[in-house]
Amino acid sequence: MAGLILCISGNDCLIAQLDDDPKAVPRRLNLEGTPNRLVYSEQLQTLIAATIQTDVKPITTSTPRQRPTERRVVRGMIEFLPTHGQDPIETFLLHPGEKVYALAEWTYTNEQRKRYWQLVLGTGLAQIDGGQRGRLTFLQRRVDEQGRASLKIGKYLSFPTPVYAIAAYEATGLILTYSNYVSMFRFSVEERKWVVVTKFALESPGIHITTAPPLIHVTTAADSVITLHFTELPDDGPYSGNFKPVAMEGSAREGAHHLELHLSGAPPASLTTPAASGYTLLLASDKRSSLIGLHQRAHLTPSNRPHANSAPLLFEAALPRSITRLRHAEVRPPWKQTDVPGVVDANILGSAADGSIFQFSILAAPLWRLLRFVQNLCQRDAVVCPHSSLAHSSEPLYARDVDPDALVARAGRRRTHMHVDGDVLARLLERGGARLLEQMLGQVGMQERFVELVAEVLPLVRGREWRQVVDEGMGLLRAVLESAL
Repeated sequence: MAGLILCISGNDCLIAQLDDDPKAVPRRLNLEGTPNRLVYSEQLQTLIAATIQTDVKPITTSTPRQRPTERRVVRGMIEFLPTHGQDPIETFLLHPGEKVYALAEWTYTNEQRKRYWQLVLGTGLAQIDGGQRGRLTFLQRRVDEQGRASLKIGKYLSFPTPVYAIAAYEATGLILTYSNYVSMFRFSVEERKWVVVTKFALESPGIHITTAPPLIHVTTAADSVITLHFTELPDDGPYSGNFKPVAMEGSAREGAHHLELHLSGAPPASLTTPAASGYTLLLASDKRSSLIGLHQRAHLTPSNRPHANSAPLLFEAALPRSITRLRHAEVRPPWKQTDVPGVVDANILGSAADGSIFQFSILAAPLWRLLRFVQNLCQRDAVVCPHSSLAHSSEPLYARDVDPDALVARAGRRRTHMHVDGDVLARLLERGGARLLEQMLGQVGMQERFVELVAEVLPLVRGREWRQVVDEGMGLLRAVLESAL
């Protein structure tokens, strides 16, 4: 029984043992409502959740009623969650029928170096006629003489439709979307109020915003992602400017979320002319389970924008589920390998509506070519992919059928072959590993091509024995597939 923990609880006897491998342990927090938005406040060092609470209230009347005597009341709630512990630190109830669609922090530092913090809510408020109007609500956190904290509404702005997305812009600006508009507001220090600067009409409602001044990226409900450039117009007044579109994907996608990545080092596989100082990659997901990568040149302005505002499509991945949130998070434990040859970025996480977590990596061209070559072989092997291999079982296998560059050339503008499916490669590791890969390469006579591809990523394997090259390639594969959590 050495190394075991024995626990008796009631009629149960529980025996526990430490896992052989260190790993992250999930934490569950109990909330008073159903969460739909979540942010982490660096200043308060706490999680802030927007939840939906449903109450049942009695209907009082002076006459007997045949209809139900109770009614459901749905309302939003803001809950501050502790970094340690289970119970919410404080809560704030919104109006009945009000739901939070967007959640963001806004901080302002005045000339006396005093810092003000506010939580900005974008909400929709149900109306009697069945429609919704919108509100932009600023919540202030105050602490009384006894040290007790509470939330108060500092200010709110009304809109004809719900406010779906919010993002801070520089020190005094906010970008938000309502109806089919994206609008900028500036905080006037002299007048102590928010001033409308400009707005831009979209083809469909904006549902997610990120800012990298002077650029604003907006995911739309039906037209993928659009990038706007903000230009100040000081001659027209202190709070004047305009938006101009400088990049868009060009497809009618039902957008879900996006993530902006500023990358350096080796370019992605399908980018032939990268900027010398690095490049910006915009990951965008949609409601049809696709994930695309768009390239944007450095210092993009209305004067040097690409032809027809098109953003080059680098890759398109078909996933089993739609990604509703994308985050760049360096959560990899210190005992896990981080520097893998050919991996440009391996700290991208995505979540789906069913709670699934996806891990994504951006690959340089040589590593993509190697992994896609192995994936193409696996998809024609009955051991690794028994279902997809059936369609090709009676067909002769040619080099052009598994060579990544040949497949991309035949696909034309489509970029689906630029995606490597990690689940397929993981099955190779589980069902045979290096020896199974040797067998597959021997059946098609492509050992030399495999050595060439491995040597592009790991030059030191040149001149080594065949099995050593295969083992090095499989070791690289394991490192790429290692979980970040």
